[in-house]
Amino acid sequence: MVRVQGPDSAEFLQRICSQDLQALGDEKATWGAFLNNKGRLEARAGIARLGEAFYFDTPRESAEKLAALLDRYHFSEDLSIELLAAWSAIDVLGPEALAFLEQAPDTSRPIGKEGLVIACRRMGITWGRCFGSESALASLPGLLELPLLGDEIAEAHRILRAELRMGVDANERTLAMEAQLEDHISTSKGCYTGQEIVARIHTYGHVNRKLSLLILDSAEVCSPDTSLHEIEGGQPVGRVTSSVPLAESAESLALGYLAEAFLNPGTELRLGGPEGAPVRVCAFSEG
Repeated sequence: MVRVQGPDSAEFLQRICSQDLQALGDEKATWGAFLNNKGRLEARAGIARLGEAFYFDTPRESAEKLAALLDRYHFSEDLSIELLAAWSAIDVLGPEALAFLEQAPDTSRPIGKEGLVIACRRMGITWGRCFGSESALASLPGLLELPLLGDEIAEAHRILRAELRMGVDANERTLAMEAQLEDHISTSKGCYTGQEIVARIHTYGHVNRKLSLLILDSAEVCSPDTSLHEIEGGQPVGRVTSSVPLAESAESLALGYLAEAFLNPGTELRLGGPEGAPVRVCAFSEG
């Protein structure tokens, strides 16, 4: 978790974040991205606002980079940027997650002075995310008594909601509009870094590939960057970035990038080569 707080925080973030954060109300939550001037992805995050403080929920491997990026643009603004490295995070998953937390989607609330709850919604899935000190998390009734899910279930949930990991599912060469990040980007706010490229793609719709949800007819762990091939002709048309075997099944769930002509749900492909395991393209809403 990275926190930016102070009287100038909203105006400062408005200039560099792809999302319209000045329009984000108190105790609300959204998604946002930070792009370079070529419209490529430097960082992405869930964002919550509590008064003059903005909290950026980003994968652990991206947190220091995001804090450094924010600091790079910070000059004389009256605000502070802090990496909350001592805070822990707990995801609450399942159809009753938000009811358990007594939280509506796309909202946030503080847990005392040392934590917060964010009610997330993405790709038709809702879940809760709780951050804070050990004592703050322990103060949420029943949270620490919930059953722990295995790593495979948690990873399947991440894939279904297309929550990217930088360096795995996206990198500094990834265009924001390739990575299913439309909900991270405002197309109506004022100027921000990378806006020109985003506006051009949004207007004309030209990207050569796009992130897709895949079902692999194989329960083996798939190596990142395994190629995806068309059935007719066997030509490579994309690659897998993340995968996880589905419990009690001979299939796996995966994220991958595909050329534009192969994005339609139901498209059949092959994994790793023309004779590889069958692959089916799905719609994210199937999650």
